[in-house]
Amino acid sequence: MYTFSLLKNFWIEEEYSRDIVNRIISEHKTSYIIARLLYLVPNLEFEQVPDFLLPKMKNLMPNPNHLLDMPKAVERMYQAIEKKEKITIFGDYDVDGATSSAIIHNYLKSIGIDSEIYIPDRVREGYGPNIAAMKTIAANGTKLLITVDCGTVAFEPLEEAHAQGMDAIVIDHHLGVSDVPKSVAIINPNRLDETTSLKYLCGAGVSFLMVVALNAFLREINVFTEKKEPNLLELLPLVALGTVCDVMNLVSLNRAFVATGLQVLEKWSKSTWGNVGLKALKEVCGIESFDEQTFGFTFGPCINAGGRIGLASLGAKLLTETNHEKALSIAQKLYELNIERRQIEKQMKEEAIFELEQKSETTDFSNIGFIFIGSEKYHQGVIGILASRLKDRYNKPAFVFSQLDGYIKASARSIIGIDLGATINKAVKKRLLIAGGGHAMAGGFSCINEKVEQLKQFFEDEISQKAMELTKIRLQTFACELSLSAVNIELYEEIQKLKPFGQGNPRPLFAIRGVEIVFSQKRGQVHLAATFMDESGATLKGMFFSFFEHCSDMDFKNLEKERLDVLCEISLNEWNGRKTIELMIKDIAISGNISTPSLYG
Repeated sequence: MYTFSLLKNFWIEEEYSRDIVNRIISEHKTSYIIARLLYLVPNLEFEQVPDFLLPKMKNLMPNPNHLLDMPKAVERMYQAIEKKEKITIFGDYDVDGATSSAIIHNYLKSIGIDSEIYIPDRVREGYGPNIAAMKTIAANGTKLLITVDCGTVAFEPLEEAHAQGMDAIVIDHHLGVSDVPKSVAIINPNRLDETTSLKYLCGAGVSFLMVVALNAFLREINVFTEKKEPNLLELLPLVALGTVCDVMNLVSLNRAFVATGLQVLEKWSKSTWGNVGLKALKEVCGIESFDEQTFGFTFGPCINAGGRIGLASLGAKLLTETNHEKALSIAQKLYELNIERRQIEKQMKEEAIFELEQKSETTDFSNIGFIFIGSEKYHQGVIGILASRLKDRYNKPAFVFSQLDGYIKASARSIIGIDLGATINKAVKKRLLIAGGGHAMAGGFSCINEKVEQLKQFFEDEISQKAMELTKIRLQTFACELSLSAVNIELYEEIQKLKPFGQGNPRPLFAIRGVEIVFSQKRGQVHLAATFMDESGATLKGMFFSFFEHCSDMDFKNLEKERLDVLCEISLNEWNGRKTIELMIKDIAISGNISTPSLYG
């Protein structure tokens, strides 16, 4: 039997092996709760536990030269350095593109080499290299073009780059096809002919490996006998930022990237050295301390805002700026753009939900495998966020498009089990799209108006049935049950041993049963702040963000009379030097409201 919740989820406790949990406790000297949570980490082998709990670069860093074409790329970069050729870095307009560009630019600068960064305009140029940009870059005297977080399927633009006399190095992580574009080297762990295990890296991670390989080569030929060798650890906050914001699995090397990057960033906050742009953004955003949530919910949205609704190059400019006052000015602009982006997103979301729920014949979407919606009013820079919001709300893959002059530009977000990147690549091969690409959980494409219905039918044939099967029942797993009195600072600190949290290692969810609301307050229009008490008299405060998007004021009054079960994360609130534990509520159910999924499927 399953708990059936307010959000129409079925709760189920994760299964675990007592024998293996006891073995983890015995051999790795952990507490019971840590052993229980470690058991639940996907694909974590028993012998990997020490590196998971203490992810160190020296233990997890591979030889970057095992990646296909890495030696070729290092050799060509060294030639450019020796001949003092002009180098241009072409990056994507998102956080991964900005951090990837900054990693290579900042490293080259640290060894006395200037380079330029070119970030395409999201609306005017779209994703990845384009022919017009190749001509512009070549006209500026560039001899070596380095694409980061893009380029794997840029066949015609890189042909043009070659025709314009430029050599190209592609540094990417997006899924490729059987052919490769014209280039000196394509370094991509997701090349179809690549055998590396590093397929979970983002563009920033691959760019860092490129820098490590180049730095090792320069050390071998004694370049650093006459100049100081750069400290590559100083680049890790950028790698961490790109990794978190591109929602990559925090496994193995990615865990080391993020954990070490956060440690370096924390040291910067107490010193006069460090990345000037990140420190300026910290100042503008009013951040006191850093964790992966700072990256994902504060820094990332601000840097992305430039590419979404402002000047696409602002993010990369911030991360490469060395003057504090200039960096503050850029950071302030990005902060303001992000506020504007949130307002645009709110309006678009309200219009989309009205279109889907009020003007549609059905409101349960039981016979719909995916969301496909668009408007000429939708801002191109925000359609990806709207796709993510609709995917979360309806638990279905979501395609959101902006209607332009003769064609649509779309962004898509998926659910686990539906590989959008592969599906979009298939549509490209069938010539249904002007262009498109992505990875399993996200993608984007453009399509002429005449083929939109044909494209929608293609998605219907490819993913609809499977998506309906995957989303027929909304299961929400949780780690284990806790009593309210067991939730304290000591437990919180134990759980923090599993950081960094993120994709592939989410913050653990716990079920607390039999509580009642003894105090409540509406925060803003949609958030709920409440104090919960169990039968023993133990109390804790909790926050349920966006609660009133799912529950009316009248329904909430009825809930206040009930015994409740809550599904929550355990959070620490720091205010004026005082630390208190709070519950971050993710779902609520009336105690005893249980059933089997088939009744609601």
